[in-house]
Amino acid sequence: MKAKPLLDANNIKELVDPSLGKEYDPEEMVYTLAVASLCIHHSSTSRSSMKSVSGSFLLIKVQMRKLTLDLLVAGSLFLEGRPGVT
Repeated sequence: MKAKPLLDANNIKELVDPSLGKEYDPEEMVYTLAVASLCIHHSSTSRSSMKSVSGSFLLIKVQMRKLTLDLLVAGSLFLEGRPGVT
């Protein structure tokens, strides 16, 4: 259980595969590690089911898409009617 103390301390740099270097999205990694933490309880009965884990990833994906769309809409509304913007 080497990962548990690192997850508890939110030590992302130590948890990320070194071969990735800095080639990862830190925000996505936070979500990934949050879901990973559901999978490492010492007692198997305390661990989340794979169905629950995959549902967590799906929920995160949906939320990220919604946030992206919200930002795009907000950006287009901000630019709407500005001179020189088509």
